[in-house]
Amino acid sequence: MIKEFRGAMPQGIRYWDLLLKCLIVVVIVGACALGTLMYLSFAVAQEQTAGPGHDHEDLLFPLQGDLWFQQQRAYPNAHIPKSAYWRAQLQKQALAARHLAMLRGMSTELAAEADPFSGVTWTADGPQPAAAYFGTTPYSGRATSIAVHPTDSNTVYLGTAAGGVWKTTDGGQTWTPLTDGQASLAIGAVAIDPNNPNTVFAGTGEPNLSGDSYYGQGLLKSTDAGATWTLIRTPFTGSWVSPDGDFAPDFTAIAVQPGNSNVVLAANTAGLYRSADGGQTWTKVIIPGGDGGVTAVMFDVKNVSVAYAGIGGYYVTLAGTVLMSTDAGQTWTAINGSGANAIPAPSAVVRTALAENAAGTTLYAAFANSDYVAPGSLYSTTNGGAAWTKLSPPSSTDGLDWYRNAIAVSPTNPLVLYASGAGLYESTDGGHTWNESTGTPIYADQHRSEE
Repeated sequence: MIKEFRGAMPQGIRYWDLLLKCLIVVVIVGACALGTLMYLSFAVAQEQTAGPGHDHEDLLFPLQGDLWFQQQRAYPNAHIPKSAYWRAQLQKQALAARHLAMLRGMSTELAAEADPFSGVTWTADGPQPAAAYFGTTPYSGRATSIAVHPTDSNTVYLGTAAGGVWKTTDGGQTWTPLTDGQASLAIGAVAIDPNNPNTVFAGTGEPNLSGDSYYGQGLLKSTDAGATWTLIRTPFTGSWVSPDGDFAPDFTAIAVQPGNSNVVLAANTAGLYRSADGGQTWTKVIIPGGDGGVTAVMFDVKNVSVAYAGIGGYYVTLAGTVLMSTDAGQTWTAINGSGANAIPAPSAVVRTALAENAAGTTLYAAFANSDYVAPGSLYSTTNGGAAWTKLSPPSSTDGLDWYRNAIAVSPTNPLVLYASGAGLYESTDGGHTWNESTGTPIYADQHRSEE
């Protein structure tokens, strides 16, 4: 028998209804108070970190922003549980599959209602500019990494901050998303195997130190030019332990040894990893210490047994800012130079970028200052790092900073360099003088350059 209440609510029910409303109010007030305390603690941390003479709006304080970003998503815990997002995604997929299988067993009509898009044909509507919040130039979001096919310049892979990996085969006229169904859409590094261009690596997690840079879930590998992917989580997830718990480090650069697809170097915000079997197993070969990582890695363009790596981060205990390996990445030696011909120490650097000219005669290193003040500094060496020459920064107030640190050398003219900043800068005399790119407006913040 079903009874229906009409008219006045019984006294007992009114009492419980009032009690429930009071509890809701208490929860809301508590959440607001917690949010206020988190904001105030963030503001105090900014004040203590900045010190006199620093402008908060300019510096943005990546460390405190990162902490605030974590705390919001960790509540009510002190840290984000290890692999929580990955486990939740697997659980969601399993529940959806189980539910759909159950409905299919009951009725095809019910199954169609549960999965109404199964027979729909989709048409791509992007990528294209999505907004113009600042100024009048539309934009679509950050691109963090780029890899160009070694024999077909029309084929390019693009890694994005929160949109996964995209691919073009017509020089950028049209693009196809490749990793929408993967564990993480935050991409920090993309690399093509120069020996077999069908093999592509994509390191997840965005390493740009911004308040909205999302963490990753490991390293993606494709052996069919991006059609399908395998997620490599070990040993990357949980390998960077911070006071706020374990989380997957962000990938910054990936390099495959020319002539040997088995040797892969993967740099991330925890250090440098080396694989001798094409990515199946890994060994950590550079441990910067503190909260340091490796922000650049590359093989020499002429001697494939030689590799270079650049250090960045905080409280680094490693002695070198730029390191060189002569055994394809197994062992590393600092090449800081000395005296007046030395590069900045690791304690003064938050990010390092590396580039080499096509002849393999000059190595360039760009350093973002650890105090977050732009511009950073640029150096070159022609003797394997025994001595470095300091070059001019791209601007007096912009370029090579903690958020935008990238350099590239023209493959056809060794005197033409490109440097990133809020603007894009070009030098035609090997880094002694610079001009900012003009012409068609492009959105500020250049995060990656590729020769």
